[in-house]
Amino acid sequence: MLSLDSQAVMNLIAQGEGENLDFKHSISNTYKIARAITAFANHTGGTLLIGIKDNGKAAKINCEEEIYMLEAALEKCKPSIDYQIDEVAVDGKNILCMQVQGGNNLPYLCLTEEGKWMAFVRVKDSNVLANWVWLQVAKQKSRHVNFHLAYKETEEQVLKFLNENQSVTQKEIARQLKINFRRLGQILVTLVGMGLVEMQLSKEGAYYSAAG
Repeated sequence: MLSLDSQAVMNLIAQGEGENLDFKHSISNTYKIARAITAFANHTGGTLLIGIKDNGKAAKINCEEEIYMLEAALEKCKPSIDYQIDEVAVDGKNILCMQVQGGNNLPYLCLTEEGKWMAFVRVKDSNVLANWVWLQVAKQKSRHVNFHLAYKETEEQVLKFLNENQSVTQKEIARQLKINFRRLGQILVTLVGMGLVEMQLSKEGAYYSAAG
């Protein structure tokens, strides 16, 4: 990863928060920062700007203290994540720029306040909790496991239903087709892994559609 200079950071700020960019005035909760870091790692990577308000203005921070908090947040992430932290001057104030590399060893988990290890994924400008299907697909892809689909009647029904209905939840598919919810989850893992079905995570849950 290349270090970002002041102009590059100002260009990022001008873009506003999104899938690969998050602003933090300062760090008060390392659990939330761990969530953001792992969400970027589970996605395509991203940049955390510490010392930037929601309106894009630079805030006065103690960079040494913020680095300590970032390191504490990283201790709540597993497996290890590739990152780089730079101190950059913006509008006469020093801020921190943390670049997080998109990972190859998915899923990346963070420790929650409840003591559980959970996976989050960056969706638009939010960190969204990953569901069981996403986790299974991520694990198998990381292990380079090939997905195989047996075209039985149930699998054909699911594909046909998703070709006719877009953005449907697993619960709705199971209800409409009268398929066991757990069995349907296993089918969706294979279909998503093979690229035949697209899964869109959101704050409200996961939605499935036929690919292409």
